[in-house]
Amino acid sequence: MPSRGRACILIVLLGTMPSLSHAASLQPDSTKTPPPRVVRSAEWETLSTGLPEETRFRKIVGLRYNRVDGPAVTLGAAFQTGRGPAPALFAQGTYAASRERGLYEAGFSIPFGDRPEIIAGAVAFRRTATEDEWIVSEGENTIFALLARTDYRDHYESDGGRAYLAWAPGSDFEIRIGGRLEDQRSLSTRTRVALTGRHPVFRPNPAIQDGEEQAFTVMARIGPMTLPLRGGTSGEALYERSGDPLQGDFEYGRVRGMVRHKIRLKPGMEFRARLVGGSTLTGSLPPQKLWYAGGIGTLRGHDYKTFVGDQFFVMNAELYRRARHGPLALR
Repeated sequence: MPSRGRACILIVLLGTMPSLSHAASLQPDSTKTPPPRVVRSAEWETLSTGLPEETRFRKIVGLRYNRVDGPAVTLGAAFQTGRGPAPALFAQGTYAASRERGLYEAGFSIPFGDRPEIIAGAVAFRRTATEDEWIVSEGENTIFALLARTDYRDHYESDGGRAYLAWAPGSDFEIRIGGRLEDQRSLSTRTRVALTGRHPVFRPNPAIQDGEEQAFTVMARIGPMTLPLRGGTSGEALYERSGDPLQGDFEYGRVRGMVRHKIRLKPGMEFRARLVGGSTLTGSLPPQKLWYAGGIGTLRGHDYKTFVGDQFFVMNAELYRRARHGPLALR
């Protein structure tokens, strides 16, 4: 059983559940003048000519629901190019109705080179943050909160910014170096509205250790960001260092890794596996950075977040079988 300062090992096996471009070559001909050099136009044109043709505008619209924000509507816009997965420029605003709070996020990414291998970017934000993205997605958490008065994420407010420099020579490999500076503050449960639920109110949102975090991060990824339908393998590792030589109120160094694998056995049947682990190398983690396991997304058959520690290891496997045609399936 995991506890602060001790490694925890949790293993669960879940049973059956529901054109290449071709450049035209010129034959040498000493009797003809060489063709003039082709000059590629600038990626970003002047304001008088507008944005480059490959830039596309897209709207950002979102809705989430949790026990600290209540209903939260997000509206924004982004300019996307075909040169990189991140928006070239984006801005969005969110209104958290239950705490009458305006949130925002805005940033940019700059690719370098015609075939960009290096991308630099930065983001400024005031947002509702969580360390539980790997446990349950925001969409799934919203459904549980609205229908069953169950919020599986723990939240805190984060106000600050981050910047990064990424090297991605191909879609299946990336190294990213970054830094962030943010103020972190506790949030309390502010709503009780839901269609139904076992309990009349949401569980309390745990308090965090308030303070300013200044952190340095290094991330490496091998494999696709999203596993294709036909299956595949992807792994990533993240190192975080907060404190010396940086300033701030927290002092720790930790590493976290994840490996995902998927095999499509036949139409409607897949085998999926995930291995997640982390270790605190130096210092002491604040409460919001501790790792939790138990319940949905980690260890089914146990109460939610029963286990907690600064070291952890979880392995999940499942056989996914579509029980019928359409969106419903058994796991």
